[in-house]
Order: sequence, then C-alpha cells, then structure tokens
Amino acid sequence: MLVYPDLHTFRRIYGQFTKTQLDDNGVVLLIPYYETTDSVRHVLSQLSIDVRKCEQNRSLVIVDSVKAYFHSDIGMKLLPKMMAKGSKRMGKKGVSIIGDMGSFFLYEKQNRMMEYEMELRLDGKENDASSVKIKGICSYHKDTFNTLAKKEQQALFEHHHAKLVVYN
Repeated sequence: MLVYPDLHTFRRIYGQFTKTQLDDNGVVLLIPYYETTDSVRHVLSQLSIDVRKCEQNRSLVIVDSVKAYFHSDIGMKLLPKMMAKGSKRMGKKGVSIIGDMGSFFLYEKQNRMMEYEMELRLDGKENDASSVKIKGICSYHKDTFNTLAKKEQQALFEHHHAKLVVYN
C-alpha cells in the first residue's frame, strides 16, 4: 500500500517502479486516477520507456481508474489473473500492479473499496491460476486517504503486507 503526498511524487514512484519491472522482464498494469492515461504514457516516455512497443507486446497496460473499477467488461478481480496467464505464455516473470483507489471516493463507494481491498490477495505469492507472481500496490493520495475514518485507515494498514507513506 502506498500513500503519496502529491502527483509529482507519485509520478516518480510509479515511473521508476514501472521501468524496473519492465527491465526485469515483468508485466505492469497501471491504473491512474488523478491523471489521464496519456499523461502516464508521457511520464513513462520521459524515462526512456518505449511505451507504444510495451503496450503492443502487452508488457504494459494502462487503464483509467474509473473505467477499471466501475465500467470494465472484464472486472478488476479477473484482469490480474488474465494478465498473469498471458505473462506466463510470454515467458515473463510476473505481473505488477499500481492501482490508484481514488475513483472509489469519487463515487462515494468507500465501503465497496474496503471490501475489494480485503478480498484481494496481491502480495507476490504465486497465483493458483497462473503460477506466476502477481503483486499489487494499492495507492492513495494522502488527502483522499485522510478522509477515511481512523479505524478504516488502520484496517487497510493491517491488511497490506508492506506499507509506504511518503511525506514531503
């Protein structure tokens, strides 16, 4: 789980994370909320990532958070498993996901978000369906995260294997 202070910091984190994963023969799924998918592509391009090539060979998938969590035909519970199967076929090491949870707050679906978070098991363990690792980082802007009750924040912290809160 990641709580970030501003978009600039978040861009640095997801940019370097994506570059590292792709360089290590991994597949990356990015689910931005506070910026467009084209903006994410631009950030990654500035890090010398051939975004177009990576998207074409399916080692990089970028989906808007609202679409991914609320308007997807596939559904976010199934997409990582499908990507893991594809990753295995391509000989990739695994799937890494950074998903911004901001859209749940837009739709005032924090309860649904909490349920979704508790159901997910994206901790780097091998997925039964694919035998490749799926690891996920649920991301929150600090101002959005701070709208949650302390009890909800604590539940999220306890649920996640690793936590990173970045301060400026």
